[in-house]
Amino acid sequence: MTGHLSAAANRSLRGPSPDHAVILGLQKELAEERTTVAALEKERDFYFGKLRDIEVLIQQELERNPSSESPLLKDIQAVLYSTEEGFEIPLEEAAAEAEEYPDETF
Repeated sequence: MTGHLSAAANRSLRGPSPDHAVILGLQKELAEERTTVAALEKERDFYFGKLRDIEVLIQQELERNPSSESPLLKDIQAVLYSTEEGFEIPLEEAAAEAEEYPDETF
């Protein structure tokens, strides 16, 4: 050895490279995005649970009093089961929902 530093050692003495700063920035951004996704999934699951509870209550009431055929309950069911134009449940999700709620008709 003649006392010369390798290129890698020389770069490490000068501090973090611009590439390293970019990587750290992207890692921070990714962590923030993951936190946002987790919060959105939690919120989605919360509201899905509420809608599912409403659906069960309506079904139970209609099963208890099939002759009543409440227009309000039918209207609420129509809202629960409606889809927006251009929205389709992917086949994998539909199959998973059918397994999760086998007594339901979607």
